[in-house]
Amino acid sequence: MLNFIIQCFPLQWLVKRSNEYRKEMAETVRQYAVSQFCKAFPLVQENMDAKKKILENIRRVTEAYRPHRYHKRKTAPPPDIESRVDLTLLEYEHRGGLRLIAPNNDEVDAELIQQQQDICQEKLQRLMASLVDVKEETSDLNNLSEEDKIKQAKHYASLHLELKDGGAFSKENSRLNSLNEQKQVLSEMVEKLRTTKETVIGNIQETNATLENIRLKKSEADKKLKELEEAELKDPEGVREIEELVALSESLKLQESQFKEQCKKELARLQNIIEETKKAKARTPTELSSDISKEYEEEIEKIKVVRLQLAKKNRHVVALQRQLDNVPNRAELAQYQRRFLELYNQVAAKHKETKQYYTLYNTLEDTRQYMQKELSLLNSISESYTEAILTPSGKEDFLRQLHNIVESVKQSKLKVEHRLNNEKRKRDELSSTLQGLVELQRKYASAVRQLSVECQKYEVLLAQRKSKS
Repeated sequence: MLNFIIQCFPLQWLVKRSNEYRKEMAETVRQYAVSQFCKAFPLVQENMDAKKKILENIRRVTEAYRPHRYHKRKTAPPPDIESRVDLTLLEYEHRGGLRLIAPNNDEVDAELIQQQQDICQEKLQRLMASLVDVKEETSDLNNLSEEDKIKQAKHYASLHLELKDGGAFSKENSRLNSLNEQKQVLSEMVEKLRTTKETVIGNIQETNATLENIRLKKSEADKKLKELEEAELKDPEGVREIEELVALSESLKLQESQFKEQCKKELARLQNIIEETKKAKARTPTELSSDISKEYEEEIEKIKVVRLQLAKKNRHVVALQRQLDNVPNRAELAQYQRRFLELYNQVAAKHKETKQYYTLYNTLEDTRQYMQKELSLLNSISESYTEAILTPSGKEDFLRQLHNIVESVKQSKLKVEHRLNNEKRKRDELSSTLQGLVELQRKYASAVRQLSVECQKYEVLLAQRKSKS
């Protein structure tokens, strides 16, 4: 029953308001008729003046309290009739339609009434959000651009159509607008997801590339570690020498840091002494200032000397560090030697392949020439055979020529065999020379190894001599 009263109250209030307005208009019309009658049939002058004053006051009051529109709609009206009526009343600053009238039943729960009041307040705020002040709208219309004016014209045209068809067109437009907004939001979400997907894919690819680089670096580090281990197994003396140099460098760095710490402590002590001297100078008489200044200058000179010594030590340490960096270690030398050997092997393989190509070309060329000669001989024999068998003298000449051809072929065969024997002899000589060079290289390698051993012994003896001296 309460909901029915709340829902039907705006219509009842509107009917009541309409009746009151009709009464007011009837009163106005009646007064207008009286005034017209008085104009047509004037009364006594003193009564006329009083009536004029009364009519003027009535006109002013009517003008002051006539309905005035304070707001206008800036969006399409709501679909339900109740909200439309409330919105129309709010345009004229009449908010009575949204007030909750509590029924006379004492059993109505107060909490339910409070909830209904909250619902009415929210509805009022929602409807007020869809209104705009008339003065503000007028000023905005004056400052609008051409495009905005066109949009406003389309909006008012849609409102006109809405008034004609009873709101069906507005509902359809609102649905289309909501669907377009949803479509736009979905397209923006799809675009954001696509960009996010591309970004994630790019990050995955970068991560994979970084992982691959790390794996390559790890494999290179493993290879270098194996090379160092092999070099340590092959040449332990060189590795020991490098370790000694590295230990010497670390000790020099430690000494340098200790010396710097000592210098800092000394500097702090001297600065404290200077500060105390300054304070004492401020408190002592002027006759002691000369002695304090002398002591101050002596301390400054000591600081300068200590700084010069520190600079010399730093230069010496830097020079030693550069010398250590300039000396290649065993691993670097082994790597250089390996790279040179690889380059030499590649060049030798390429040279060998080129020689094989040249040999193959020469062999094929000789084969082609011999085949051409053979073909020409066969063609000449075939052509002269038909003419030679006709006469006995032709037969003898043909046999003689054939015999000469056979002899020339045998001579060519002997020359080729002779050249083959020469090549075999050269091959044997070169192989024997190669064996001699290999033996000489082996002797050279053993001599270099013995020389390196003797050099290491010499360095050890020289170090022992220096330590004893």
